Amino acid sequence: MLFQMWKAKSLCFKIISLNLLINFSVSQNSTSGEDVHIWIHKCTLNVNWTAENDVNGCEFETYHLKLFQNDTERRTFDTTSLMYTNDGISSNSVYRVEITTVMTCNGNQSDQRIRNKSISTFPEIQTKNITKRVSENTVLECPLTGAYQPLRFEWQHRIGTDETIVRNFTTSQVSLRNVSYRDMGLYDCTVHYTLCGKSNDLMTSRSLMSSIVFHVRGPPFIDTSTETLSILPGENITVPLQIISFPAPYEQVTVKSQGNNYVNHTVYFENTVVPLKAYGKTIDVEGYVTSLTMLNVSEMSFGTNTITVSNSLGHHSISFKIQRPDAENHIYNFIVRVLKENMYLLAGIGGGILVLFIIVIVLVVTCKKKRGKKLSLNDNTGDNKQSEVSKSERLYSRPFSFTSKKKDQDVQKLTEENIEMEQKRSQSMFSCDGFAADEFQTDKILYDNEFAPGFK
Repeated sequence: MLFQMWKAKSLCFKIISLNLLINFSVSQNSTSGEDVHIWIHKCTLNVNWTAENDVNGCEFETYHLKLFQNDTERRTFDTTSLMYTNDGISSNSVYRVEITTVMTCNGNQSDQRIRNKSISTFPEIQTKNITKRVSENTVLECPLTGAYQPLRFEWQHRIGTDETIVRNFTTSQVSLRNVSYRDMGLYDCTVHYTLCGKSNDLMTSRSLMSSIVFHVRGPPFIDTSTETLSILPGENITVPLQIISFPAPYEQVTVKSQGNNYVNHTVYFENTVVPLKAYGKTIDVEGYVTSLTMLNVSEMSFGTNTITVSNSLGHHSISFKIQRPDAENHIYNFIVRVLKENMYLLAGIGGGILVLFIIVIVLVVTCKKKRGKKLSLNDNTGDNKQSEVSKSERLYSRPFSFTSKKKDQDVQKLTEENIEMEQKRSQSMFSCDGFAADEFQTDKILYDNEFAPGFK
């Protein structure tokens, strides 16, 4: 019986103790400080926290703040502010803030909640990731935390698959305006510093390096200059494209000709490295390559064409020109193209046809060389000297219609100018292309020859 009475009293005591513990926990709710933000900028400790709401008929009165350094209380005060700053803290320490919310409930003062947050002042190396859109502005700050006095900053901007250094900075921050793909990459920041409270001496300074990985997202970028392609109507052309795009480009590419007709092409983009010109250097970066093939090109596509590549963030366009080949190269290019396209066929038919095509090519090349070389009557070297026409030599000129009514005095003797002009005509008539309409001046001189009436 006594044991049962003792057991009942013990159970009652546990219940009462549990109720007291629950009541105490409610009134002294300690948290890890999810709504408290604490950070150190160089040698300054910064703290801010969220406001306490009035609950259960209690009204906010003040915040009771305690500052601890290495578990030793350094400062205690009351404030109604939501922030606290402490300058001149020491390095190589751990600081903790304890924020107690003081409430008034039914006329009595009561501690409602306690929040705690700690931070170490030891400088720590960090790697930070930042993503920006094309054309935006941003400022990069060295992601080095801890209590230190900076003496000098050194930045290196690395880009590409080989992390090539393209820029160096010595400022505390790096400002980037109108961001483009050439600004992406790795920014290594080295800080030379002394501990808080120590003399600023480079001889005894320390250094730590942190990094920022800078990502750029935006429309596709095509680093290709405008090109001119020479083809005939009905032929095919292929335009290679090298593209930088984050996110990936759409597979549908649009081509617009000068006739304002739009044609959609579906292409396949292959992941690879592509060149990018960045701050005086050509760097290999991750990108895409593809080839755009236009079949049976019509007359409407001749002139300037625009290729547009898109992704989810925008589009980018480049231009190229389609024109007919030069007249003097047309036959030569045609034969070369036929040979290339029918090489296997020619091999199957036999060597005779192949030899025939080679002969044609040789003739065309020879013809081009003849046409390209301008003969001069004043050239007295080589064969030209032997082929020089004597001033008194009579040339058979273009046939004229003479009648018996033509008088002898109307017949003119050959002059040096007549002979020179007739020689030009003769050379031109036996050239590959003949002579142009405006190659010689029109003259009405009647040439003297043995068939002209009145010849003596």
